Amino acid sequence: MILSEKFDSAVVDFFCALAKNSNFIFTRPFEFLTLITEKGFIYYFFALFLFFKRKKKESAIIFCSLVLSSAVGVILKNVFCRPRPFLNIENGYYLRWIELNAFQEDGFSFPSGHATLSAAFCLSLILSLKKTAKFLLLIYPLIIGAARIYLLAHYPTDVLVGFLVGGICSFISNFVIKNYLKIHTEKRSLKRSCSKNS
Repeated sequence: MILSEKFDSAVVDFFCALAKNSNFIFTRPFEFLTLITEKGFIYYFFALFLFFKRKKKESAIIFCSLVLSSAVGVILKNVFCRPRPFLNIENGYYLRWIELNAFQEDGFSFPSGHATLSAAFCLSLILSLKKTAKFLLLIYPLIIGAARIYLLAHYPTDVLVGFLVGGICSFISNFVIKNYLKIHTEKRSLKRSCSKNS
């Protein structure tokens, strides 16, 4: 068994034990969290909210980050085609999933779409905001990741790679949007100065 498989197995076993010892109390809250963040629609609505609040730069960064990370995530899912943990009969995850009484999810496991989008959204906000408390937002993707592992919808490596993809896409989007706006502002300033001189 390779190192990543050992890591996945150890973490999934921990969450399965947590579920059983807590009498599966987290199942419904985590399912609800999964549903409201499905496909990242709630994040797109937030980006739209910022747009109408005249925070167009922040809105653009979040929107581009979400679109880019979604595209990369879909490509990776169809390249690796990794089955979800609850379909793993050999490790006993299927029986644990039945015991968990969680809803069935379709599609491939690697990387986690929820983890990808939550990381892209939060890191985009962190890069846009100036408040020092902004780093508390990093707690949110960790909760999402934990929920996905708990529900046996993803392996830990699915979640970690999702965080990585979302993070990289948010940095790229932040860099591109800010530089585009900078160049656009400089061009407008140059046109104004030229028109005044003429």
